[in-house]
Amino acid sequence: MSMSGGISFFNANKADYSLGASVVASSNQEDAKYLLSNDRSFRWVSQGSDDSTTETLTISFSSQQELSRLFLINHNFKSFSITYGADQEFTNVKGIDGTLTGINETDFSYDTAYYEFDNVVTDTINISVDTTQVSDAEKQLVWLILTSEIGTLLGFPDISSFNLDRNERKQKNAQGGQRVSKNRELASLKIDMNVYPYQEDIDLITALTERDAPFLVWPSGGMPSQFKLQVKGFRLRDIYLMQTTGKFQTGFYKNIYVCGAEHKITLEEVDR
Repeated sequence: MSMSGGISFFNANKADYSLGASVVASSNQEDAKYLLSNDRSFRWVSQGSDDSTTETLTISFSSQQELSRLFLINHNFKSFSITYGADQEFTNVKGIDGTLTGINETDFSYDTAYYEFDNVVTDTINISVDTTQVSDAEKQLVWLILTSEIGTLLGFPDISSFNLDRNERKQKNAQGGQRVSKNRELASLKIDMNVYPYQEDIDLITALTERDAPFLVWPSGGMPSQFKLQVKGFRLRDIYLMQTTGKFQTGFYKNIYVCGAEHKITLEEVDR
């Protein structure tokens, strides 16, 4: 289970337009498609809405999907509800603030929502938004993720090498001045398990290196209270579609077999 503060890993988003997912919005239908893309430069914003207006988003899959985890990434919803199928409630729901009866929020205050629930099989997700965290603002949402969890690390390995790269291009002009063009930001990080004691985490990291398909990485692990400062990369809304790259370094500390493991992997953000 996530929300323990350990780094969490999830299967790739099933609500992705490249997989045939679609969305119908009660307003600004043209921009609703951005919810189904992992490009965080775009978002859906309602049109002509206020706290007396209920906005709806209906997400449809091209076929039945099995789901147990849901993210609303970077939104401003205060009062909202989410169901599946013919308005069926999710069961055994756990959110960032604790357990819930279904997904029915009345005073939500974070910019990102995350829910764990019993597996459901469905081809439709229904989102209904009544009010916003700033009164009478337009409703907005950057990214919807529907998925299942691969696993969460029990321990806290070293991930100090966390890079956010805007892939800048530099060019000098005729006068010798510098011109810098910045592009889409991509994340990369290294996980260093040094004298590591948890077999479950070793198995999880090993399984990730053996995957051919990319996966979602959530560095914050769903526990905002563990961070004194809001640092980019470790906020609730910071989740990345990634894949392992390069060599998988493995062994034991100083080659002493009764000591903890020494594992190192590199993760880089990718497109689906």
